Amino acid sequence: MDWIGDTITVASGGYRSEAYSVESDWSAASYWYAMMLPELSAQISLSHMDQDSLQGDSDLVNIFQKLGIATVFDGHKASLQKVTNIIPSLFEYDFTDSPDLVQSMAVILSLSSLPFRFTGTQTLRIKETDRIAALQIELRKLGFILNSDEAGSFLEWDGERCDPEKNPVINTYHDHRMAMAFASVALVLGEIRIDDPMVVSKSYPGFWEDLKTAGFGVERGRDQIL
Repeated sequence: MDWIGDTITVASGGYRSEAYSVESDWSAASYWYAMMLPELSAQISLSHMDQDSLQGDSDLVNIFQKLGIATVFDGHKASLQKVTNIIPSLFEYDFTDSPDLVQSMAVILSLSSLPFRFTGTQTLRIKETDRIAALQIELRKLGFILNSDEAGSFLEWDGERCDPEKNPVINTYHDHRMAMAFASVALVLGEIRIDDPMVVSKSYPGFWEDLKTAGFGVERGRDQIL
């Protein structure tokens, strides 16, 4: 292979098999990181995670360091440890390079009563759904009023609350990340009902089974998961 400037030239040749390891998805790891925040004694280890990852969502390491959760690497294993309960009174972050983390962060910070202001969120308006609008609607069901602008250039929660719905059901809008982001609600409220749960098959088909392995009581009823 020759790489000159912006041109890569690959000469013809035969196939040679080789064993290799595929790094896990840092976006999917965000749902496990989020579960560390309300659980004072939680211990979570994630396999096939690289410390020098090129994935933008590996920003999780720095984001959660600011929230008192350290990531300790041992080879390709990342172990999450809560090192302090001292966290900022307002969490601010620019998600321009990692917008897929916004949903899990918005949900867990709201549930942790930690006001936040996110910037770099404009692309969320044109994802699988309008993720900003979806977060505003679904978190309002839980009693949290989020603010944004028409362009979606920011998303914030300043602590404003409203009366939560009784027995709320979270709609996913055919968006896999909505389903997984709201799973952490069960840690704070005891349970949560999520519509269209198998939408997670787009990126993490084993998510609900992994939650069971971690000790969650996951029940499937019609098109909902509890």
